[in-house]
Amino acid sequence: MRARTFAISLIAVPTTAFAGGSMSVTWIEDSTGTELVLDNYDLAFTEDFNRQWSFRGPKLFAPVHTPYGAGIFDAPGEQAYKIQNGYLTLTAYQLDGKWRSGSVQTADAAQSAGTASFSPDWGFACNGCYFESRIKFRGVTTYGYWGAFWLLSPDKPDTGHVEVDAIEWYGGDPKGHHHSVHIWPKAPASHTFKSNYVGMDGVITDGNWHSYGAQVISGFAYIYVDRKEVARIALPEDFNVPLYPLVTLAILPSEVAQAVSPMRMYVDYIRAYKPRGGGAIIAGD
Repeated sequence: MRARTFAISLIAVPTTAFAGGSMSVTWIEDSTGTELVLDNYDLAFTEDFNRQWSFRGPKLFAPVHTPYGAGIFDAPGEQAYKIQNGYLTLTAYQLDGKWRSGSVQTADAAQSAGTASFSPDWGFACNGCYFESRIKFRGVTTYGYWGAFWLLSPDKPDTGHVEVDAIEWYGGDPKGHHHSVHIWPKAPASHTFKSNYVGMDGVITDGNWHSYGAQVISGFAYIYVDRKEVARIALPEDFNVPLYPLVTLAILPSEVAQAVSPMRMYVDYIRAYKPRGGGAIIAGD
């Protein structure tokens, strides 16, 4: 495998040059399988779930993000969250006829909203870091299952925020690696995105642990599985911002009638690696 370096020529893409709907950019798959080598990176953030967390800080927070899908997110201490044997289990389940699940992130509500700063001892976000989570999905067809490892930027009062989905695993399509980039302006009708799909039967369908990663650097977003490139995409200047990671298990509305409780997603770690020699800035440093 060829090692990925980041001496990349920036493709000029206009800032927020999209009026709602699909972004006028294209996912590129000509380097699929290229290995990401982290020899020149330093570990900037890690949570290995080797101890219990309240999910009220200082590193991890739950749920914070507004519920989406066909359920609601549990508060800390409820059934959706369990740390045991060195990993986090997110559980989607039915209670009194309603679906509940969980979401964990490294920004509190005020940091997510852009009204509070990050600091070395509270929350984590980075511009230019490589983010990675080692996750075990269900593997086989599991209708209603909607698991994700994704990145968000803190909200800005004038422009909104951006989103990078390192993976969305839909249990109704277990072989599919779905990844996307989004711009979420303050006006919802102006939301723009570009999604991509790569079939990975025999990899993410094996029910085993795999690492899923994403990095936004030098004007591109890179998506990885097991530190091998899946696809990349040129991005506008909107994405030149700090990002924070989330792990989430939600319920897909179109399959909720077929969903069977409970469903689980296992998270071994969440990490961020900062490239040496510039190109990345940790928020609050």
